[in-house]
Amino acid sequence: MLRLILALTPLLPDPPGLRAALNYVWKTYNMPIFITENGFTCMDEGKRTAEEAVNDNDRVEYYRGYTQAVLEAVNLDGVDIRSYFAW
Repeated sequence: MLRLILALTPLLPDPPGLRAALNYVWKTYNMPIFITENGFTCMDEGKRTAEEAVNDNDRVEYYRGYTQAVLEAVNLDGVDIRSYFAW
């Protein structure tokens, strides 16, 4: 089994970069892709109030961008992605 680990810095979100990486891996290896980890963190996250935690617009935008990139890779580019695990 081929294992590739692609790490994208959490400081600079880049959904188009994820789409490009997925296309590269798919075109290079022609094997199904399992995204085993993709997440968002921020400083002092554990110190947020409940209200701040619920209104986490940065995280919403992060996941909106990354899930859109994955969907475009699948639906527009034909990349075979079998899973996406967000944390």
